[in-house]
Formats: sequence, structure tokens, C-alpha cells
Amino acid sequence: MTANPENLRATDSMTAAAIASALITYAALNHSREFPCGSDRVLLNMVEEGLEWFGERETRVMPTRISSLTSHTTYRMYAKERVGFYTGLRLLGGIDWYNEGTRLIIECNRSAENNGWKDVPGAAFAVMSLSKGRWPIVVQKLKWGDGWNDDALDMLRLTEKASEIFEDKEMERLFTSETAYMPTPRAGKRCTWRTVTFETPFDILMEVPILYIVGKKFPEFSEEQADILERYALSGGTILAVAGCGEKEFDEGLRKFVAEKFSGYEFTVLDRDHPLYSSWYRSSLAYEPLHAIIGPHGRPMILYSEDGISCDWEGGHIDSKESRLGISIIKYISDLVPGIWH
Repeated sequence: MTANPENLRATDSMTAAAIASALITYAALNHSREFPCGSDRVLLNMVEEGLEWFGERETRVMPTRISSLTSHTTYRMYAKERVGFYTGLRLLGGIDWYNEGTRLIIECNRSAENNGWKDVPGAAFAVMSLSKGRWPIVVQKLKWGDGWNDDALDMLRLTEKASEIFEDKEMERLFTSETAYMPTPRAGKRCTWRTVTFETPFDILMEVPILYIVGKKFPEFSEEQADILERYALSGGTILAVAGCGEKEFDEGLRKFVAEKFSGYEFTVLDRDHPLYSSWYRSSLAYEPLHAIIGPHGRPMILYSEDGISCDWEGGHIDSKESRLGISIIKYISDLVPGIWH
């Protein structure tokens, strides 16, 4: 018997599961890179519709309280975790899903009526919901407007690969002929990324050392937005700019932005022997030309690739020079931040 669509209603758990499933499907179909960047939007548009649904009402994201850690309750939280993991969003409908979910689980676990983890499936979903909260966030991707996410999987796949090689088990199997140095204590666990907007408070932006901007055209920032980016870079953050598909329109817009907001500075191409290229791999295995602006603090304020390396990250080509370069960037910049890996 077929259900009457008019009698169906959306639920928060199934909407979250559908968003995550759509992104998993997109990842599987997109892995071969049969589509030009940004052209395979059907599934991504469905994801956007689901995210908008969460934005209509805060209680769709998280309840105000929970009375038990049953699988029905904690599955809802795990479904939101999956959405956050695949989209990089720390806020759903304006709610910090991780912090709020953590609060609810801890408060429920402390209640006399619940008294611990009695429901095994419920406990499992709760633990999985909380498990990634201690991963350091090493990259934040700027949601700047239409075209910001044509390579929707770039940072997800790049940080996944970085996590794999930074873990202790993987380190033991790395060949010294490929890696430049033995692993440092600061690289020994998984890392992740997030999506941010210009509404993200500046002190929150400064918690993450890399701000990633990608697109086929360079965004037309307002004066206030451009000031935020300038302040971020001058305060010690690094803007990682990538021209999507190597488009010249992005290159022209970026250089105009630099001339206006970073007058007195010029792009230089990093030498092949720059320590960035050998921060993890030997330089010959990670070398792709990078343009850089070095700030008065001695750190890169802007790193720029004009060659569309995000397409390679998006395609999941984890052993390519482009991916090795991305991992080297993460390693080099994050190592400049004391304590980020602890």
C-alpha cells in the first residue's frame, strides 16, 4: 500500500539522515570526477533544502531537554553529527549542535531516573555523536555566496587524508624515502574542518589557522567583509585562496583585493626549498607552485594556488601532488600554532 504524500511529515532525524545520505551518494558518484566542478548540483541542492528546513525552527535541531538515552533519542543526535561532519557546519539553524547535544547527554546521564548508560544502542549513538569533538579544526572554509561550494568535498577529503597519515598507526608505515622528517609530537591524531561565514564572530575565526576561499570567480566582498579578512591575516591567520578550475576571473579579483587591502605587499612564488613543501613529504613529492604574501610576523598571510588544486582534492585523488601539497600546507601552518594538536 502506497502512503499518501499529503499524510507524510518531515522529521528532524530522517531529514538529517537524508542530508547525510545525499552527501554520501554525491561523494560516491563524484569520486571519478566525471562531472565538471559545480555541474552536478542536484544532490547538493537537495542538501541545501534540508538545511533550510532546519533553519526554520530551532527545536528541529535539538530538543530543550531529553529524559533518557535511548537509541531513538540519541540517534537523532548522531544524525545531526553526520550532517555536521559532511558539511563542516558547526551551526544548524543557528544552534551549535555539538555543544548543545553534549549538554543534553551529560545532563541526562546525571539524572537520578536515568542513572547511566543502560540502553546499549542509545549509548553507542551518544558516544559516536561525541567522539569527534576533540579533533583539532585546522581549516575553515568560507561560505561567501554563489559558487563557494562547487567543490563540496574538497576539505572533507583533504582533512580525511591528512588524518590518516597523521595518526600513529599510519606513521609507522610511512617510508622515509617519501617523508621529509619523522613525525613531530604535534601531528599524531585526526583533524577536521568547518564551514564559516562573515557572521561568525572574529574570535571564533581566529581559533583556526587557515581560512580557505575557493571559487571560479573571486567574491565581491563588502568593505566590512574585506576588513575582516585583512584583520584575520594581519592577526596571524593564513588565507588559503584557490582559483577553482584555474579560472582567470578568480586570479584577477584576488590580485585586485590584495592591491587594495595589502598595499605594500606583493605576491612571490615560494621557492622549491621553502620549508612548507617539506613539512611532511620530501619537497619533490609535494611541489606545486604557490604564490604567497608573507606578513610582518613572518607567517604567510595569503597562500594562493592559481592551478585549480581544489578540483583534485574534491576528486579524492589522495596520492597526487595536489593532495600532498594540501597536506603539507595543513602541517606547516598548523605547526605554527602552539598546542593545536594537544
